Amino acid sequence: PREGNRYDGIYKVVKYYPEYGQSGYKVWRYLLRRDDPTPAPWTKEGKARIASLGLEMQFPDSYEHSTKTKDAKPKAKGKKVSKAKRPREDDDDIEEETKKIKISYSLAEDVMKAISADEVNVKLWTSLKELTSSGQKAFLDKVEEDFTCVCCMSLVYQPVTTPCSHNICQDCIKRSFEASITSCPSCRNELGASFDFQINENLTNALLLLFPGYTANH
Repeated sequence: PREGNRYDGIYKVVKYYPEYGQSGYKVWRYLLRRDDPTPAPWTKEGKARIASLGLEMQFPDSYEHSTKTKDAKPKAKGKKVSKAKRPREDDDDIEEETKKIKISYSLAEDVMKAISADEVNVKLWTSLKELTSSGQKAFLDKVEEDFTCVCCMSLVYQPVTTPCSHNICQDCIKRSFEASITSCPSCRNELGASFDFQINENLTNALLLLFPGYTANH
């Protein structure tokens, strides 16, 4: 693309061979061919996939400063010759094209069933499901944000849902009680010394379907 870097997929080496370069030294040439079942990002199918996932260009913190510095530099004279052999006229327009394609993200039946079972978080899930129209990435990012444990700042593991509707990792809230703090870590609502640290299995099932294997690091 004109700006940034893009993951194009998996490529395999078809052949490689030695050749003498312009300086007289032997160099190796490699012929690569794309070998990826995922549609290439410059194709119509690839653009539709980018839109459905809600993928956007990610910028580093220093990007704005870098662009100002770049714009301040005088432009070099003459035309820059492209070395690309494959015509990529569509590459620069991918971002613009994906903005035009609006494909909402549909939750799988088993995910919907798991979400519906988590009745104690029904208000949260109702709000989150409205984001499916913005694509998969927007939806999952918001799910991760809303179900982040306020203590460890990670996606809740073995979540305990409090009467005040906050979700905390079981280990995190237990450590809080061990320190004689018996209030909700999120809103400070008093839970009582006899609070039951019961794991919300329905929430666990829903999160595992949305983020497979996320519990592996625990």
